[in-house]
Formats: sequence, structure tokens, C-alpha cells
Amino acid sequence: MFKKSAPELISCPRNTGYNWSTIITVIGSGTICGRVLRAAASAVLTNMVGNTLPTAHKAVEPVRRWKSYYVELADKIQSQAFGSIVDKYELDVLSHPIIGREGLLLVKPEHHDDFIRDVTAEGIAFRIHADDVKSQLDYDDMMIELQNTASKARNGGRQLPYDNYQEIEAINDYIDSIGRQYPNIATVVNAANSFEGRPIKYVKISSTNFKDESKPVIFIDGGIHAREWISPPTVTWAIHKLVEDLTERDLLDNFDWILLPVVNPDGYKFTFTNTRFWRKTRSTDQAGLSGICPGVDGNRNYDFFWNSVGTSNSACSDIYAGSRAFSEVETRVVRDILHEHLHRVALYITMHSFGSMILYPWGHDGSLSHNALGLHTVGVAMANAINQNSLPHFPRYVVGNSALVLNYRASGAAEDYAHFIGVPLSYTFELPGLSSTMLGFNLNPRYIQQCGEVTTFKMKYLLLVCLFYGVLAKHELYDGHALYEVNVRSIEQTKLVYEFENELFLDIWVNAVPGHPGKVLVPKDKRAIFESFLQQNSVQYKVGTENIKEQLDKEDELLASATARSNNSRIGFDRIHTFEEVDAYLDQLARDYPNVVSVVLGGRSIEGRPIRYLKISTTNFQDTRKPVVMIQSLLHSREWVTLPATLYAIRKLVVDVTESDLVQNIDWIILPVANPDGYVFTLTVDVYSVEQTKLVNEFENELLLDIWSYAAPGHPGKVLVPKAKREIFENFLKQNRVQYKVETENIKEIHTFEEVDAYLDKLARQYPNVVSVVLGGRSVEGRPIRYLKISTTNFQDARKPVVMLQSLLHSREWVTLPATLYAIQKLVVDVTESDLVQNIDWIILPVANPDGYVFTLTDRFWRKNRATRYMIANRCPGVDLNRNFGHRWGTASSSNPCQDTFHGGAAFSEPESAVIRDIIAQHSDRLALYLDIHSFGSMILYGYGDGVLPPHALQLNLLGVQMAQAIDRVKWPSNRNYIVGNILHVLNYAASGGASDFAMSAAAPYSYTYELPAYRNSPWMDGFLVDPAFIEQAGFETWEGIKVGARAAAAGFRNGKAV
Repeated sequence: MFKKSAPELISCPRNTGYNWSTIITVIGSGTICGRVLRAAASAVLTNMVGNTLPTAHKAVEPVRRWKSYYVELADKIQSQAFGSIVDKYELDVLSHPIIGREGLLLVKPEHHDDFIRDVTAEGIAFRIHADDVKSQLDYDDMMIELQNTASKARNGGRQLPYDNYQEIEAINDYIDSIGRQYPNIATVVNAANSFEGRPIKYVKISSTNFKDESKPVIFIDGGIHAREWISPPTVTWAIHKLVEDLTERDLLDNFDWILLPVVNPDGYKFTFTNTRFWRKTRSTDQAGLSGICPGVDGNRNYDFFWNSVGTSNSACSDIYAGSRAFSEVETRVVRDILHEHLHRVALYITMHSFGSMILYPWGHDGSLSHNALGLHTVGVAMANAINQNSLPHFPRYVVGNSALVLNYRASGAAEDYAHFIGVPLSYTFELPGLSSTMLGFNLNPRYIQQCGEVTTFKMKYLLLVCLFYGVLAKHELYDGHALYEVNVRSIEQTKLVYEFENELFLDIWVNAVPGHPGKVLVPKDKRAIFESFLQQNSVQYKVGTENIKEQLDKEDELLASATARSNNSRIGFDRIHTFEEVDAYLDQLARDYPNVVSVVLGGRSIEGRPIRYLKISTTNFQDTRKPVVMIQSLLHSREWVTLPATLYAIRKLVVDVTESDLVQNIDWIILPVANPDGYVFTLTVDVYSVEQTKLVNEFENELLLDIWSYAAPGHPGKVLVPKAKREIFENFLKQNRVQYKVETENIKEIHTFEEVDAYLDKLARQYPNVVSVVLGGRSVEGRPIRYLKISTTNFQDARKPVVMLQSLLHSREWVTLPATLYAIQKLVVDVTESDLVQNIDWIILPVANPDGYVFTLTDRFWRKNRATRYMIANRCPGVDLNRNFGHRWGTASSSNPCQDTFHGGAAFSEPESAVIRDIIAQHSDRLALYLDIHSFGSMILYGYGDGVLPPHALQLNLLGVQMAQAIDRVKWPSNRNYIVGNILHVLNYAASGGASDFAMSAAAPYSYTYELPAYRNSPWMDGFLVDPAFIEQAGFETWEGIKVGARAAAAGFRNGKAV
């Protein structure tokens, strides 16, 4: 039934004499000699150590006569029976048995006979571990104290929390010493005080003081369950390796770290002074019985399915969930750390013991996260790295879903909560235990450092996995998926293919119709059945991409390369910087050097730009004996060369200080841009004379450039220069001393949601007379849904028509975002056709589905929002927002939440579609044109989606053709011409509840869905994937169509009414 394991206790050395030094030597060498040495060591300790042992296991310990048993389960039936026995007798399971691996549990004296009877009846294998748990704990205390004494002797009296079990005071002292000794990389944060008033401290470790937003954050905590003593030393070992004994510098350079050794200091302290097996916090304010039965299980107190399964409402239970989610200050600390750094936390690990397991969500029901493959792959990589370097008799690590591995469910856990709010990699580590003591709760002290080493060993490798998680998590999901191009020849084939694709739950990118091939993404395990179906029905097809993962990898590579080329955030002296760059640099200096630098807003220019200067002082301008030196530049805005001089002075006084007396003895005021309006004005092509005017205009015509506006003295010109002619043009301007700037913002990368949101705010600040940002509402996950209102009359002129644009209603359609951003650019920043702003008011919503868009960084082909209320356990999240609008809702869409076209619980059930509805309602009397921008297919589609044509269908078609022709004139030759028509008649399938249908039925006479093209000239990119080379072109050509539609709609606007 059980195999005998290799003994950890070996025979006694002869003639030891049992003196003090011999025992220390024997213990330190890992040689322990059974019962005889136990007695001898106990006697020596009594005589020589006195009362220095922990007092936890004296008269107050409530485990006298308790027994501990090993249990081994053969199958799931036994596992279920074991769970019932645990509940029946309220057994304390120290390590949960899993099939094939023993577990350990405590049995109270009054339940011994019943326990043995029941497990025997169920055929469950068991054996005794300790006849008297109290005696075992006393022995463990002796071992800990011996190790502690030996450790102090080795370390000059220091108590190191990573080579023995130390009380909370010693751990906090160590944390404080790290902060004092290594202030450049370690910051100690006292996050809060526990219920009993103890500080909850953590360490932030960073080579850049957490200022580099591009670095992932790794967050590790321990000690939430107080009795799991091996957990805090593992976290403090990580602190030691990252700060005191840094052998792999890139771990510090590439990652920021947050390490919290003891989440539950009150409970941890209580395990030393009173009850060794105390698990919970020590709060007494949660229920009527809390005074008698204090504490809450911290790992049942998080706000994810809180108190729904695997918890108790009884304050006297070890798994009491508390009176509410986050009732405990200890769990609130972890929550607040996660939320503060959520945009960067790549990996969260909560250390527990014991069992040698790496567990991932979801623990409340055993369902798998959408990122389960990524979680499992990284988990296995971590387990392999640990297993390869652990001692031979350490158990091998098991990796898997926590509920499935442990065969019990528990809600409100930290690992689940962290993953739920957005941490891509979230794990519970169950550290190893050995059979000589009470196992993992206090692993034999001689193994503590080894446990820390193997747990963090090869951390460099593990974290490189996390660093490239974006590729792993997003793309491993699609490894082996193939993209098929399907050609149908008849309506019958169209219906057959469409129905079968939906039956297989395939991801349809484009529906196949006669004369227009469809595209569908097919998982590896469904390829054979899909191809067999097509062959049986004589449907022509070809495999466009054998493995879509390769295209996804290439997309990441190209986008990262494009971003790197366009991102230069440092201030250098090799070029002239814009006013915005200088302004941002001042703020950066104030953040990086707060003890020396402060930024002062002196006032605002005529056009409203801030006039800001730096005060540089080591005494905060409080020492009146120090003289003040003031420097300014760019009072004459065209004198560009003066700016590098002041920026260089700032650098030498703050960043690269080589003559400290200049800072110590003098206070400085430096105003880099004294004339911001003039300086901004000069940073375009600005000619100073009639001679220069003629030269520039003639040369522009000679090169056959696209002149948007001619340059004249005092009036900068704008010209569009092809890539092949840029160098020639710039050389000409330099030779003739003509000042110029490449003005058009480079929209050659896909921006994150946060970047877009910040860009809207920036525009509102810079152009307050034209632009305002409106918070329309919040998404399912709480992100702001914000849009721009662009108007020269602040939307007060009722005679002006309104045009509304939106993008990213379907989150995977990344190429639609540059189209709306380009429109914003041409309406606000680079206005070349002023009638579009003077005569029309604009509403532009760049990210209509923020949650889905953010999630595409995990699952690149995610289409829906992230609603999770439609199925038990939140399986199949999300609603197709373009089926959720209130026009014939639910008639031509899916009621299955697992389908990509799921229409939701009711029309406008989702906050995202409700925001758009409210915008349309607010401006219904003036809304002349509504454009919902999607991809892909090179189409302009109008309603209705059920094939019923509106009375003015002819006008809709004519304007659609005009917009399509405008795009076709400037599109790349490799792309198809646009198709124009009714949704059903073009796509040959009905679709109800669409945004453009609702807009036309409610307000807008002209309402269209744009399907932007896929860039078909790329060997890598097609469909939803984006080649950076096409991004700007997509925005440019779409704007040509938008302009035509906006002008036509405005022309049809009569007497304050859209007609």
C-alpha cells in the first residue's frame, strides 16, 4: 500500500558524548541520529539554552494528544469520500492529498476511532505520522533553535530570515536594514498596520525607482496563512538574491519587484506565542463569535466569487471568509498593490505550503481561464526549473488548475482575484515538505535555504518566459490554427458552409459568398473534419496560412520594430526638440530629482501654452545666503540654437553633475522656452524672404510634390513628401537655410488603450477652444469610454450638422483605430480643409470596446466585450456589441454566449452599446452622418441588416459609391476596389442589432459600416493582422472617403435638420 521512503534520520556517530558543540556540528552537517539524540539534545537545550525556545507548544498549545496521519487516494471516488470525511469531523488538512501523492491531516482525540473506521470503510490508505502532535512540535522547536544558534554563530549574531524561522520583528528588522543599506534599489513601504497594529511591510526593488513604465513588475507575497512558516523565508531569500547577493544583473535591469514576506503578521506572531497551527488573521470584529473565535482566512477573503464555495460562514472555522470581501486590512494591502501596478504586473505568486505544487485559476469551480494554456506552459517551465535543481528527496512539483489538482473548490483566493483583474500569470506556489517534522509548515531548518534556492533558482530563465509572455499567452492559443480561404459557387453552398462553420464554433473572419471568398480560422483538432466537409460538398478551398501563430509572431515583431523606430523619449543634443518634448522633459526631471528640481508654472502665453521654468536648488531656495542665477532662451522664437544651450546647462546641473559647487553654492532658475507660441509657429516650414519663397515653391514643383499650402513670409506652408524624395527635399531646405519640421504626427504604430486615452486629454489641453473630452460611461470592467467633441462653436450652433465616427467596436480590428486617429489629426492638429471644422461638428469615439481591445493583447482575435454574467462560472465571456443595438435585436444573431455573434441578454444590455445609444439620442436632431468603422473586406455597407431597404436606399447607395471612389483613387494598387451595398445583399447573410442600423433608424439619414481593407501585398499580414507599413495608409485613404461623406451629409442638412 505504501512504499518505504529513504530515511532522513541516520545512525548516530559513535562516542559523540552529546555535548553542545557536537550537537551543533551534527545538526549543521545534516546528520541526525534518531530518538537517542532527541533526548540528548533536549537535555542540553534545557541546561544551556534555557527559555530561548519558542513558547508555542507549551501548555497553551491545543494539540495535546492530537494525531497526524498520512492519507493516499487511489481515484476520484476516494477523493470525494475523503472530502466528506474531512467535512464530517472538521479535520485540519495540512497538505491536501492528490491522486498519486500523500497528504497530511490532523485528527482530534475524540475523532480518532471514527476517522479510522470511515477511511477503512472507504478503502483509503492511511498511516500514522505522529502519535502525539504536541511532542512532534516540541522536537521541531528544538531543531529550529539549534539552527538559529548555529546561524547566529555563522553570521556574527545576525538573525537572517532566510536561513531559519524568525519572528515577525526579526523579519521587519531585516526589511528595514535592506532599505537603509541599499536605498538606490530598495524602497521599504509600510503599507498599513494589521488589525493588532503591526506594520505590513514590503520591499520595492528597482534599478529605475519604478519610473520605467516599460518594465514588467513581479509581485510575490507570503505568509497569508500564518502557520505556513516556510513561506516568509522563501520571499526574504528572493530579497537577498536581488539586493545583497545579486549574481544576475539582468533580473534587476529588466524587471521591477514587489516582495511582501508576511501578509498576515498578527497570525504569524500568534503561531510563535500561542497556537502553532493558527491559520487565519486575528481580527475580532467580523461576527458575533469573533471575540471567541477570532480571525478570517485571508485566502478566502478576496473579491472573486467571495464566499460561494469552499468557505464557511462560521467565525470558528479555519476557512471563515469574513463578513465581506476584503474585510481584512491584510488582503486590502495586497489588493491595493495589485491595482496600483496593474498595468505592469506580469507575474503574481502567492507562496503557501505545502505540497510541491504550482496552481493556477480558477479555483472556485475548476474551469480554465481563457489563458490556461499560457498559465500551464509557464507553470511547467517554472516547475521544471525547480525540479532540476532540488534535492533528490524533495518531491517533484505538480502543475495544474487548483481545483482540479486538489480536487476541492475554494472561492475568494488571491491567485484567482489577481488573474481576474488582469494579471496574466497568477499562481499559488505550494512549497515542499519533508517527512521528518510537521512537514512544510516548519520544514526542517537545514532545508530552508535550499527551499529558497530551488524556488527562485534559474529565476532568470523563468522571468524571461514571463517577459515574452505577450507572445506566449496570445500566440500559443493559436499554435496550429490554420486560416482557410473558402470559395462558394451558389447560395446553397453559402448556407451550408455558414451553418457548418457555426456548428463547429469556428472563428469566421469573412463570410464566403459567391464571387467573394471567405476566411475562417480553424483549430488544429478541427481541420480534418472541416476539410472533409468541404470536400464532400464540392466546396473549393485553400489553406492561406498553415499556422496563424507564425503571422502573430511576425506582427509583434514588426509592430515592436516600428514602435522602437518612432519612440525617442530621451532629450539629446543632436536635434531640435519640440515645445511638447521640452515641457515633458521638465516634468520628468522633477519626478526623477524631487530633492533638487521643481517645476513652476509662471503663466500662460497668448495662445494658452504654459510658460514653465525649473528651480534647481539643494536647499529648496530656502538658504537666503545663496545667490540666484537665471538663464532663459528662445525669447526670439526663431533662434533655435539657444535651446540646446539651456538644456545642456540643466543636464550638467541635475543629471550629469561634474562640478558640484555650482549646485551646492548657487540656486538656479532656467526658462528654456520663453516664447512658446512663437517657437511652435517656427517649427513648420517658415520662410523669411520673398527670395526663399520663390526658391521653395519652384523646388517643390520641380519635385512634383503634393503642396497642401504654399509657404510665404509669416505663413508656413505644408507639403506632402514621398519617402523616396525626403532626403533630397531636406537637403535643399538646409542648404538654403529654410527652417522646417516634419509636422504630421507619425501614426505608424498601434497604440494601447491607455495611450489613446492620454492622447485625447492632451488634445483637449492643447486645443481647448475646439476640442472637449466627454466621459460617456464605463465599460463592463470599469474602463472609461471617452469620446471627442470637435467644434469651433462648442456644439452651440444648432444650424451645424453632426458627424459621428467610431472604431474598435469589434476589438480585434486594430487597423480601424488609425482611421479615427487620422481623422482627429486632420480635424484638429493638421487642418488643411477648414470647412470641415467650420461647417460641421464632430463626435469621434476611437475605442468603443475598451475591455475587449485591452484583452486582444492577451487573445489577439478576441471580438466581443468582456461581460461575464451570462453563464455559470463565467464561461464564454463577452457579447458581440454589433449585435446588441436596439434595431431588430435578437432576430439574426446568436443566443449562445459561446458564439462570437452572441447578442447579449437584451438590447443595450452592455454599457458600451448604451454609451453609443445615448450619444445618438443626445444629438438626434443634428446627426447627419454616422460611420461605424470595422475591418476587413473593402466594403461600405448600409442598412438594414435583414435585407429590408430604407426609403432613401438610392441616396445611401449613391453617397456610398462616392465615398468608395474617393478611397479607390488613393488606395494602394494591390488592394481591391471597395464594394458598396446593403449588408445582407453584399454579405449574403443577415445580421441584426447592428450599430449602423440603429443609428439610421433612430437619427442619422446617412449611416454606414466601413469594412477597411486587409493589406494583401504583405507576405505575412492578412485579415485582422496589421502590417505597420499599411497603418498610415489605412488612415489616409479612409479619411478621403470620410471627407466626401461628411460634405455630402452637410449639404443635405437643411434648416437645422438632417434630410
